[in-house]
Amino acid sequence: MKTGVISDTHGRLDRTRAALAVFDLEAVEMVLHCGDVGDLAILELFVGRPFRFVWGNTDRPDASWRRALQTWEMEWPDSRPLQFELAGKRIILAHGHERTFPQVADECDADFLFFGHSHTPALVRTGGCTVVNPGAIHRTPQPTVAIVETDTGEVRHLDLAGREVAVR
Repeated sequence: MKTGVISDTHGRLDRTRAALAVFDLEAVEMVLHCGDVGDLAILELFVGRPFRFVWGNTDRPDASWRRALQTWEMEWPDSRPLQFELAGKRIILAHGHERTFPQVADECDADFLFFGHSHTPALVRTGGCTVVNPGAIHRTPQPTVAIVETDTGEVRHLDLAGREVAVR
C-alpha cells in the first residue's frame, strides 16, 4: 500500500497543502501524520482521506477538537505510540517525544515505525523493522514528507515540489 507520511505541520496550512499535492501526485492510498499537527484546520485538510495520526508534544486538543473529529469520522488517537495493522503490516505511529519512545524504537516489534519530533528525515532498517522519520513541514530549511510502499519496503523522501531528497 502506498502510504504518505507527514510530521510536524505545526499549523502550516500552506506547506501542508503542498504536501497533500505531492501525495496526490504520488497516488498515496493512506496518510499517516506523526504529530505536532498544530491546529484543527490542519486536520480538516485530511477529511475524506484514509488517515491516521498521533498527537505531538505541542498539540493541545480540547473538547471542540474531539467533536470535529467525530463529525469528520476521524479516530481520536488515545494511545501513544499508536499501534495498528495496515495492509497486513504491523505499524507503530509515534511522535518521538513519548517517554516510552526510546524503548519502543530499540525493541521495534513491527514492520514499520513512523515518527517525527526531530524535524530531521531519517531511514533506518533494524532487524525486521523499517524506521522512518519523514522530516518536517515547519521549522526546517527543507520541508519533506515520505512515501512508503508497505508491500516492498521502499521509502522515498520528497520535498514539497515532489523531488527526491537524499537521507543519511
